[in-house]
Amino acid sequence: MLNDFQTLGISSSASMAEIKKAYRLKAKEFHPDVNDSPDAADQFRKITEAYHRIIDFREGRHNYQQPAIDYEAILREKARAQARMRYQEWKQKLEEEEKNKSIHEIYWGKNASYVLLLITLFLLTDQFIGTKISVEKIIKTNVTADDQLYYTIQTDQRKIEIMSDTEIEGLEANNLIMIGETPILHSMKEIRTIQNKVVVPDNIVSNFTPALIINLILLLLNFYYPLSTYHQKLWIKTLLIISSLYYLVSFLQAQR
Repeated sequence: MLNDFQTLGISSSASMAEIKKAYRLKAKEFHPDVNDSPDAADQFRKITEAYHRIIDFREGRHNYQQPAIDYEAILREKARAQARMRYQEWKQKLEEEEKNKSIHEIYWGKNASYVLLLITLFLLTDQFIGTKISVEKIIKTNVTADDQLYYTIQTDQRKIEIMSDTEIEGLEANNLIMIGETPILHSMKEIRTIQNKVVVPDNIVSNFTPALIINLILLLLNFYYPLSTYHQKLWIKTLLIISSLYYLVSFLQAQR
């Protein structure tokens, strides 16, 4: 019993008020809600067990006819039950906080989502509002053959890569080709040979437009759909990161 008083940091002659006050202070210090240390839960259990043993002894509930070990076991089980109950309350409180947590508190805030939405709309608009035509001269063309013909074309302004099942006329050195570009960012959309044959290169940004559309859908969910669980909100934000990075890497590669 003396060890129980030492656990609460009080003397064996402490009054009931002092015992309860010491327990409240110790329990608050080691409660899992406020203490993240690995041994906090064990310390909280020991404090609770000590408190209940002292209270039961002071209030005359100690059975002297019963072996002390049985009494200790009953009190330990009682303390464990109370600790489990408090843990369940803490867990339920944490789950409730996560459920009520705004999606804009995960990874980045609402303003950053607005910026990402504006960028996505800008990129989609640039791809769909029209095509700007420019004329470039082919400096060099390399053709390699495997299962398909692989054209590597160097113009006076850029490098173009094309895969084709058949030979494409008009891509020889010193020929002129017409390049279709997006009007704002000048991202390549298509090329036309002198024979007016339309060819879609492999390294064009519009190949990755689905990633932008996915971004737009996720952002609209981010703003307008009432997601009910924390995991749903976390998934939306994580998928936004993946699709944004995928498009960014694709865009940079297409600009080379």
